[in-house]
Amino acid sequence: MADKYDKKGYKKWALRSVAGLGLIAVALAGVNYAKLDSSPDKAGTRVDINDVVLTVFPTSVDNKRHAERMGSILKTYGKSPKFQYKVGGKVIKEWRIWVRFTDKHGDTMAGDSSPVPPLPPHAAIWKLKEKRHTAQFTEALELAFKEQHIRGRSHEKLWIVKLDTITFPLMENLLYYIKDFDAKYHHFLGRRLRINKDLIFLSGGAGFIVSGAAAKHYVEYYPSFYEERLKDDSWMMGARDVGVTTTFVKSGIQPNSTTDQQKRQRFHLYAPLKTVMGKVDQWVTDYSQKTGEPISKGKQCCSPYSVTFHYMEGPEMVALDGVMRDQEKWTKLKPSQRIELWPKDVGGYSEVPKGPAADQMWGLVLDHLRLATEIIRL
Repeated sequence: MADKYDKKGYKKWALRSVAGLGLIAVALAGVNYAKLDSSPDKAGTRVDINDVVLTVFPTSVDNKRHAERMGSILKTYGKSPKFQYKVGGKVIKEWRIWVRFTDKHGDTMAGDSSPVPPLPPHAAIWKLKEKRHTAQFTEALELAFKEQHIRGRSHEKLWIVKLDTITFPLMENLLYYIKDFDAKYHHFLGRRLRINKDLIFLSGGAGFIVSGAAAKHYVEYYPSFYEERLKDDSWMMGARDVGVTTTFVKSGIQPNSTTDQQKRQRFHLYAPLKTVMGKVDQWVTDYSQKTGEPISKGKQCCSPYSVTFHYMEGPEMVALDGVMRDQEKWTKLKPSQRIELWPKDVGGYSEVPKGPAADQMWGLVLDHLRLATEIIRL
């Protein structure tokens, strides 16, 4: 891979991206890591150990709330550093979670002057140097590889998840979904959208998942593609998800469908209420139709083991996390009590549940959605 760094315009970026890793390396040195890809549990069963890096990019939506969002992330899906997959009481697989907030090219969380919440040992902030959107993602992949090397771990046991600060993944379902995939093969997973016959991409807002092998292939291919596209500002400065997917596709990795057996989506571009109501922007409807995966209303909108929802501010993340972890309690509440407990400050792209829409949302999150109980949060 090293010889690829000598490409014009890329070597300087690659060297710059190392800056700031020193502090993270010191933090990582204080944690005990398995040097092997598997280890025996108490019963002697070999446990397949994988690392999952959650790369969280600041959204451009209401960018004064980034610190608040960080705090909510660390209270919900970013709270636990370890998950396990158990079958018959035996641990088969284990994932170690690393939360990495990306600070857009050195700014204080994209303009938010609020104090950054205390970070647990498995979380850190990457100060990205690149200003170009697609290059920022490549820089994040490089940092993930460098940290994996510091841990003494293989990229074939690495998963990288791209999220926004208003994307909410249901971690048990995310891990349950990838448990049968192997990171040593190319996997690029998320919500597909098609602009035209030549351009299909994965939604960045809904989040996407990249295996270590696919990320390595991307980074090795990127320098030559970078040179070709340097003068194309629409690619470099445009939507990160389109630029990233274009690079993956050009390198030979196609985004496959991630719907379940009943053609229900796992990755969602909106919060539960708008998703179940089908209240999406027209471009989403058009691009979904062109992909052959049209928008569905009602419970058909979502796989019971959905992986992500988008446009969720911190308070709504915390609320949904609480509902999913105690559905029995929320089911017993009266509709008026649920509305009273639900946050009112849900942001401009979400809605507070009320009326018939509330009934549909509660039907989705209480009767339809489930957390994969085989995945244990530690």
